[in-house]
Amino acid sequence: MDKTIKKMSQEMGINKLRIYRFIDKNNIKSSKLINGAKAYDKASQELIYNNFVHNYNKENNHYDNLHDNDEAIAFIKNEIEEKNKQIDNLQRMLDQQQQLSLQDKQTISEQKEKLKALIDSKSKDNTNDNKNEKRNDHWWHFWN
Repeated sequence: MDKTIKKMSQEMGINKLRIYRFIDKNNIKSSKLINGAKAYDKASQELIYNNFVHNYNKENNHYDNLHDNDEAIAFIKNEIEEKNKQIDNLQRMLDQQQQLSLQDKQTISEQKEKLKALIDSKSKDNTNDNKNEKRNDHWWHFWN
């Protein structure tokens, strides 16, 4: 059954001008006139349908790929946001660890100083005790 450009464009949902340009570009001849409109036979229709259905499928795949890409991009953005939160949390924990380490060092140095002072005071007390003991080595020393 011969079909006109209008009928084919309605069936495929494509603009008549696109079909006309394809026909003109590929030098496809009409088989007859129906009410003053060019009609095309089965072979011509198949050529036209194959071109536009093939392109239509490519476009749909392209849109599907774009949709998939949009989903992938959204997923990756969410992952990046989550990773940024994790990085911020780890950075905060690292800062806390560094502060605690600094406090530990200060406490250790303070304790060392206290221990040194205690040891020094003990050694002074011991030297004074030793001097006193040397003087008091003999019991008769007290009567002299």
